[in-house]
Amino acid sequence: MELKGYDFAICVTHDIDRTGDNRMFRLVKNSVKGIRNRNFELFKNAFSDTNIDFKISEILDMEKDYGVEQSTWYFLTMTKKLLGVTLPKQGDYELDDKFCQETLKLLKGQEIGLHIPFIELNCENIRKEKQKLDRFLNITGARAHYLKGKYPDLLVELDKAGFLYDTTFGLNNEFPIEFTPFHPTVDGKELKIFEVPLNIMDVNITNYDTFKKGIEKIIPVLKKNHGVLVINWHPNRFNEIEFGDLYRRCFNFLLLEGKINNAWMTSIQNILDGIK
Repeated sequence: MELKGYDFAICVTHDIDRTGDNRMFRLVKNSVKGIRNRNFELFKNAFSDTNIDFKISEILDMEKDYGVEQSTWYFLTMTKKLLGVTLPKQGDYELDDKFCQETLKLLKGQEIGLHIPFIELNCENIRKEKQKLDRFLNITGARAHYLKGKYPDLLVELDKAGFLYDTTFGLNNEFPIEFTPFHPTVDGKELKIFEVPLNIMDVNITNYDTFKKGIEKIIPVLKKNHGVLVINWHPNRFNEIEFGDLYRRCFNFLLLEGKINNAWMTSIQNILDGIK
């Protein structure tokens, strides 16, 4: 695998579950969560026009400061609503919305992938969702929303649908943690699609010091084996009013360690281009 002279790679990825542009969803979410968690600032924002969930511009600036060459952003293609309010665990945006189109323009030059929504995970359904994004740019990669899907069944369907890679599995321990993309083998036959294991996701982080020690421990292993570390940070988790500064601090620390330790910080597509 060609790493362009770097010691290892960090694939920086983001699942876009929320943009904050849905005013009604923001009202319900922030008022309910503000009361439940006794978070007055969050409750107050429920009645404000200020969108505190949209952090993509800030994240791009951070990545640029740390030398991230390109990152990968996964868009949901389907939302479900009840009386105009987005249901829990669904995206709060539609691809054809003006705000979403402006977001795609903001991410020009980054890799865009499909965040597979809650659908029956067969080739036909997945291909339909892929086509929604293909209207705007060519999509080669996917990750299932909430990491739904069974290994290797999902990969078989994605392979049929024409995807180059998937990055859903890893954290759910369907197979041992890997730090290298690979072609899955099903019934003795190697699939064309790559599985690029997901190694770190923000929602699993509970303590900064524990996270820091884990990264310091794993970097020597990555450098020794020229490994690929895939991380996933949801943009709305940078909303410090709702989530505090834990996710932002951990993200900054990881990118800083990558910069110090000669990591190629880039998109999954760029890594796979070095393999082909």
